[in-house]
Amino acid sequence: MHRIPLVEFQRDDAPVLTPTATSEHPILRMPVGDDWIAAPTAAIIYQFREVCLAGRITRVAHFEQPEFAWR
Repeated sequence: MHRIPLVEFQRDDAPVLTPTATSEHPILRMPVGDDWIAAPTAAIIYQFREVCLAGRITRVAHFEQPEFAWR
């Protein structure tokens, strides 16, 4: 378990959307410190940020998963 301050999820450079050759939808990552959290965990964190911290209704089903999550 890692303790991450909630302000890390509200950074101006978050989320990071990466195009992929396998889909028309980007892969979502969330920067934390000097690193980042990968999808699908990043999508959950992004939705938490939008709904709980910012009060915005947000869907994440359209973001793609990286190939390692397909297995």
